[in-house]
Amino acid sequence: MNESVESTEAIETERIKETSEAPAAQAVDYMQAGFWIRLWAYTVDIIVTFSAGAAVTGLYMAVTGTDLTILTFSVSGILSGMVTFLYFILLTKYFGRTLGKQLFGLRVVSYRKEEMSWMDVLFREFVGRFLHRFLVVTNALYLVVAFHPKKRGIHDFLGDTVVVMEKRAMVTVPERAEKEPQQLESSPSV
Repeated sequence: MNESVESTEAIETERIKETSEAPAAQAVDYMQAGFWIRLWAYTVDIIVTFSAGAAVTGLYMAVTGTDLTILTFSVSGILSGMVTFLYFILLTKYFGRTLGKQLFGLRVVSYRKEEMSWMDVLFREFVGRFLHRFLVVTNALYLVVAFHPKKRGIHDFLGDTVVVMEKRAMVTVPERAEKEPQQLESSPSV
């Protein structure tokens, strides 16, 4: 019986060694995306979502001929909101970036894990954006990005994400032989 306890302890000790020696997830260095470039990307995204929302609500109005109101919400308003939230949620989850972020070379990455989970994306894009857009004044919460040292906003903290600049390809340019500066010939004075 004593041998079986010792062998079990040996197996456990070996298992602990294996897990402690397992390579940890590699950290990747990215350049953080600043406030202004994120603002420009967001501006592009707002133009895209406004256009898509207008197309969907225009189609709805063309088919039904009227805009139904449920309590204080209109169906066209609900459709427009759904288009906006689905745009941000689906593009961030599946591509890691929206069209605006793609245009400016930005990407949303998980701050602590290899991949963003659905909960990360939902908290970032649905809860975070809802908080920012709830009142006109709450749009000022985006300014947190400008002053935070790691350029993370409240929605980034909610989703445990960070927006980074995508890695760029490096180009090697051959050295150029320096030419002697050409002297300007003086023109005869008149």
